[in-house]
Amino acid sequence: YGAWTNMKKEIRLNGKIDGKAVAEVDVRGMNLTLLSAMSCEPSFSREFDDPYACGWNDRGQVKAYLTEMIGAGYYMRWEAADMCIKAGLTKESIRDLRDNFVHPKFPCLKLLKKGVTDALLLAYHESEIMLLVVEKLNVPVYILHDCLICRAEDSDLVGNTLQDVFSSYCQEKDW
Repeated sequence: YGAWTNMKKEIRLNGKIDGKAVAEVDVRGMNLTLLSAMSCEPSFSREFDDPYACGWNDRGQVKAYLTEMIGAGYYMRWEAADMCIKAGLTKESIRDLRDNFVHPKFPCLKLLKKGVTDALLLAYHESEIMLLVVEKLNVPVYILHDCLICRAEDSDLVGNTLQDVFSSYCQEKDW
């Protein structure tokens, strides 16, 4: 934990490490990506696809709904909590989003079970992966949840290491 944790991204990216410009390397939709790996049913066909793409016209609403669903640890979530309400979702639109877009696209969400396979378990695996990445590297890297802050000149190395570690971690877990 450090000062960069609560900074806005645009301010954080103006920072320097050893006097050099910084970059962020992250896993888009880490919780969804982990659930997809755990289920052995990939929800996206290519490495760099948008993990939230499901045919719904508002990516922000999909992300808000999935974040609340994963946070609640409940696959059939239909209630709108703060994130969904702020994203403009209603009970009716949540039902449509869930039944016609999210459930068909993301079979991995069936793994969700509060207290078993939920946001806490996913945060554990996320932390393990990020720590393994940092341990493999011989360059300064700061962990920020599913994001690694590094010198811009090291971003390819950090990104490739993150991909390798993520894949190896999943293979070791038999996912």
